[in-house]
Amino acid sequence: MKLNAEKREARNFYLFIMPWLLGAIVFTCYPVMASLYYSFTEYDIIHPAKWVGLSNFTKMFHDELFWRGVKATVVFTVLVCRYSFF
Repeated sequence: MKLNAEKREARNFYLFIMPWLLGAIVFTCYPVMASLYYSFTEYDIIHPAKWVGLSNFTKMFHDELFWRGVKATVVFTVLVCRYSFF
């Protein structure tokens, strides 16, 4: 009798956790994995993704606009952290 109650409790646990688990996979894990994959490809909506490896990152680190964005982000973060604790 106790074994059936344990099985029922385990089943209920998995049923209650399933929506959260599916949501985490669909809305968190898949986008993270897809963005990681696409960061190593050259892709537009019309053509299939073409693997280019680290070429995108090489271009990014040599782009002046990227470094201006990094600088603006760092300045913004420092200012927000400095003035948000008062």
